[in-house]
Amino acid sequence: MPTADLRRSLADAGFTPGARHVPAVIAVLGGDDEDDALAAEKALARMGVPGAEAALSAVAAATPPLRGRLVRVVGRVAAVEPGPLVDRLVALLADDDLKASRNAILALGKIRDARVEEALLARWGDETRVPHRRSL
Repeated sequence: MPTADLRRSLADAGFTPGARHVPAVIAVLGGDDEDDALAAEKALARMGVPGAEAALSAVAAATPPLRGRLVRVVGRVAAVEPGPLVDRLVALLADDDLKASRNAILALGKIRDARVEEALLARWGDETRVPHRRSL
């Protein structure tokens, strides 16, 4: 459960977390409260590429539902600044966590880049899960 100060900060659309806030914000992102998790997701995304990099660093050790939410943070940032994040999202297409791979599909579908088109088409051929194929 986030502290009252952190919850208040996350609810403020003008709050952009600093590096010292990132571990606590990621902890909230993995919590059970959907509203708090969404506020944490938006706050990390406001950090831009550093927030996306922090999310990517946490993906390896994350379990559901945090893993999928972290990928969604990366997707939010990549929609604005795709360059450094496209290859990382492409790698997440094959993630074992269903929500993480689907969030990678959804994020990449919003990015116009030749690498993305090739990766999504290749994934289409390998994908057997119906919800994922619909997203592709």
